[in-house]
Amino acid sequence: MRKWLRAPRGTGLLYARGALLAPGCQLLAEPPMLDHASAEWLAPAGAAPEARGGRDSGADGVRGALCLGGLGAYAVRQDARRFQFWEASVGARLGLGAAVDYALALGTERIERAVRERAARVRDAACRVRGVRLADPAADGDGACGLSGIVALDVEALGGASAVHAALARARVLVGTSPPGSTALDASRRRLPTLLRVSAHYFSDDADVEALLRGLAECARDTRR
Repeated sequence: MRKWLRAPRGTGLLYARGALLAPGCQLLAEPPMLDHASAEWLAPAGAAPEARGGRDSGADGVRGALCLGGLGAYAVRQDARRFQFWEASVGARLGLGAAVDYALALGTERIERAVRERAARVRDAACRVRGVRLADPAADGDGACGLSGIVALDVEALGGASAVHAALARARVLVGTSPPGSTALDASRRRLPTLLRVSAHYFSDDADVEALLRGLAECARDTRR
């Protein structure tokens, strides 16, 4: 979720329904890693844990059921903070908050409209360039998953994604590449090569889109020479 907020790497937001955190639900039962912020260590191995009264007896009232493991007795938090760690980048968290404030000031509906419009323009114009094929799932009839602001282009006919990426970088057009291993299930099913990954964001303007299209057209001309 942090990507389209333009928040720092390593940050994000998690929302979990209370029912998924309840005792007995295995979907979000216990994170793969715990520390003293996400769980409370009650007693080392071989020692009896302290007596506990009522529903919980943690300092903030969110200590969960008693668990026994190789290191002794512990209790995982009952709320979504069981997925947080004590050690974290304060600067990154402040950046996440600033990104949320920025998005709310612009308005999420306004952002969605801008992203959809620019992505649609890229899709419509890019696939008109000779040698460029739209590789979004919807292009292969899998439209049920919808279209996002990320546009995937097959440019194998222009020399491949790496070559086109380098040519666009020289023209100061910033795009990415998506190798098959990053989406292995979809890439193997549809036999996809490394794709050009275009993120049509709300801070991109018409000049950015035109620069991309000019760069693709130049790559197509170079291929025909």
